Amino acid sequence: MTAFVFETVIWMLAVTAVFWALRPGWRMNFAALATGAFLLWWSAATAVLLFGSTFLVWMVVSRCGRMGHWIVPTVAGALVGGGLLWRGFILEMSMLHLTGGAYMVLRHVHVLMDVRLRRLEPPRFEELLRYHFFLPVIGAGPIHRFQNHRRECQRHRWDGARFAGGAERVLFGAAKVCVLGDYILARKVGFLLGAPDLVPPVTAGFGQIWVLSAVEWMHLYVTFGGLSDIALGLAAMLGLRLEENFNHPWKARDLLEFWSRWHMTLSIWCRDYVYLPVSAWTRSPMLGLLAAMLGIGLWHDSSAYYVLWSCYHAVGVAGSQMLRRHFRMEVSSEKGVRRGWMAALVTSVLLLAWLAAARPVITLLLGFPR
Repeated sequence: MTAFVFETVIWMLAVTAVFWALRPGWRMNFAALATGAFLLWWSAATAVLLFGSTFLVWMVVSRCGRMGHWIVPTVAGALVGGGLLWRGFILEMSMLHLTGGAYMVLRHVHVLMDVRLRRLEPPRFEELLRYHFFLPVIGAGPIHRFQNHRRECQRHRWDGARFAGGAERVLFGAAKVCVLGDYILARKVGFLLGAPDLVPPVTAGFGQIWVLSAVEWMHLYVTFGGLSDIALGLAAMLGLRLEENFNHPWKARDLLEFWSRWHMTLSIWCRDYVYLPVSAWTRSPMLGLLAAMLGIGLWHDSSAYYVLWSCYHAVGVAGSQMLRRHFRMEVSSEKGVRRGWMAALVTSVLLLAWLAAARPVITLLLGFPR
């Protein structure tokens, strides 16, 4: 568990105690102010950038009718381009410490585009501040939507069962991160595989990197899932129900369903703001798919490795779509035919094998270091 997450939990426990002692109309403003205070202490650059970019987005959405519809996609593109440039080049040469920058950009683009598409009325500045300055989701998501956050802020009320469930989820998430992820998988399993902290040795071959990559996917699942549990649990302790990030991805029947269950808030964001627009503009679902996977890849890192990683997984998803059409498969978590445990296990192993193979294929065969 990172220092940021640990100190976020401690801070939010103190905030929660005061939060429920306040009058209902003051609570969410207090949560936003407390978030701003924490960020000023932890990373003043993050606090200033978040406030400044929120003010810019508010200025744009509140005046987009008078400034012309071109201004919204222009600002959204500038935010995305600036984020990629920062992560790819400027960050390495800068002494500034930023937290949650990628999440910040995606939330801004979500608000801009939903106002542009008239899914959302231009929000007030204080509403945007409450939305963006919500500490539980800043470090590791989820990428929650403004409409749901505003609705939850309006409806929040004391519920002892939800509070207790949220506290339990925070503890469960911390155990997943610290015990299962950092201790068992990263240290113990990594040591047994000759790669402490799952970092392959220089002499590692294709097979060793493949196995380590599979373990790394499991480590990512329990760690990122645990961080999501912590964020959602802290939100529940404040009476808010936010979007889930994972929906049992290893129960998926193919890669297409896997990506609809894995980091769902990012996948849905890429579907709404990348896949659908690109598919409509080019009239090519395949180009839309490639663009969406590039969005997911570059969200992780602005590098040539993740460009190739995106293409690799786009090929896998496209292959899954072709197999569905060829065999007329109905893949649905709601209506699908029940599978035996052996078939489910084999499918999960095959999914993990494909996902894990990306790393040795790209690093060894194509010669692009991670």
